[in-house]
Order: sequence, then structure tokens, then C-alpha cells
Amino acid sequence: SFKGRGIIFKKAVFWSGNPRQTGILILRIKRLGQVCLLILIAVSISFNVKAQNDTIYLKKDYLILDGKTYNSINTLSQKTGKWITFSVDNSRMESTLGCGINYFSDDMSVVEYRALKEGEYFSIKILISEHVDTIDNTIYRDTKHLEIRDKIPSDLYDITSIGNYKSDKKEGVWNYYYDSGNKVMTINYLNGLPCNNFKVFRDDGTLMFDLMKTNGGLWEVRKYESDGTLKEIQSGEIEKFKMIYE
Repeated sequence: SFKGRGIIFKKAVFWSGNPRQTGILILRIKRLGQVCLLILIAVSISFNVKAQNDTIYLKKDYLILDGKTYNSINTLSQKTGKWITFSVDNSRMESTLGCGINYFSDDMSVVEYRALKEGEYFSIKILISEHVDTIDNTIYRDTKHLEIRDKIPSDLYDITSIGNYKSDKKEGVWNYYYDSGNKVMTINYLNGLPCNNFKVFRDDGTLMFDLMKTNGGLWEVRKYESDGTLKEIQSGEIEKFKMIYE
């Protein structure tokens, strides 16, 4: 089988009145939302497998990336140590279509990435719903499954921040990124709050905010248009601007 960003093709054997006379191609198609492109074609594809260390391995109280442990939760249920946040292409759906003598089926799977629970295994499918109709002596079966995966391949996620937690609060230098890989901002934290001046950039690299500490412990925030024009200035305690730095 081949799995990429586009369509998923997979061979399978279908059943009919005489199971020995079967040999039909099954097409598994990745869906974005509810849009499904149906193509029946025989393919032969070669591909290179990405390095295993690019994969995120999801565990109950931590995750592993590039052989390193991140996102640990201590015995007090607090975030601690090295931490990353990431966005996941979690809108992908897969549909397995089947047909036989007087029989049609469509099995849709929604993929969820999380740590496995006791008794589960990678790619286990949990039935969500099932509907069967008989029309003109032909059976139509529609099913939906939730497919659980505890490994996220590199082409399905983008790291959005990297830093450290100490007793459930951000500590030290944190770097933030857009899905494109461009940097949003770099903030130095102390006890969960920014302790140095920092700037926030748009995805195209233009300056959006400039945050500076002033005398008396207050902060001044300057907001800029994409052409560099100063739009407004606000000041206050740093907590007032938590929507920017959290």
C-alpha cells in the first residue's frame, strides 16, 4: 500500500457468491472533511520511508521525539521538563469501499492521535455507528470507526513551540513558530511570566507587537500594521497581555 498526502491506494480481496472467483481492487481514499474522490485504478508506487526519529510517540504521561522525552507530567499532575506543542492534521478521514454480489459497503474511519489505553493497540478501530439498508435485494452497509494511533508521522504535524516547564509554569526561553516554520516570537519566562522585552512577528516576518518593560514594573505594548505603521499603544501589568504570551 502507499500512504501520502493525497490518496491512499490499497489492494484487497472482495467476496462474492463464489469466494474463489474474487480479486477486486479496493480503493482506500483519504477524505478532507466530507469530500471524497473516487478513483479505481491499479497502481505501482515506490517510496522512501521517513526516518523513525521524526515520528512522535505518544505515551500516557510523556511523548518521545528524536529519542528525547518531552511533555512529562509529574506525580502532582504538573507539567515539567522539556515541552513541545504541535498542531496535527487531524481532519483526515479514510474510506474503505467494498462490493460483491448484491452487496455494497462503505467503512469510514476517523483517525485520532493519542496514547493507547489498556487493551488497545496501534490502529485499533472502535465502531462508532452502523447502518444497513436493503434495496431491491441489494444490501448497503455503512459503518464509521474511530481509529486510534499513538504515533504521529512527521508529515502530519508541525511543532508550534519549544521550551521548559517547572512546576506547571513556563520557565526560561520559549520559541514559538507558525506551521510554516517561521518564528512567531521568543520569550524568556520566570515563574510563568515574561521577564524580558520581546517582539511578535507575522508569518511573513513583519513586526506585529513590540512589548517592553517600563519603569515601575509595567509593560508597554506597541501594535504595528503590516507596512510598519504604528497602530496603537497600550500599557499595564503583563497579565493584561496574556493572550499574547500564553
